[in-house]
Amino acid sequence: MPCLHSLQIGNCNKLKGFPQGFTHLTSLQILELKGMSDDLERNIQRVDGEDPCKLQQISEVWIDAQRLVK
Repeated sequence: MPCLHSLQIGNCNKLKGFPQGFTHLTSLQILELKGMSDDLERNIQRVDGEDPCKLQQISEVWIDAQRLVK
């Protein structure tokens, strides 16, 4: 998906992490997450976690309307 600029994911309580392919979404600039599991939110916010590395190319990550500061 070379032209994907923004992506919203909501109410996916069973989602525990992001697939490896997220690193290939180079045009993705905004990711909005709403109603996700607490585990996923904690994983994203961990500095040493696997998910933050997969999301590092994304300029803006929002969790329940709050911007995640990198």
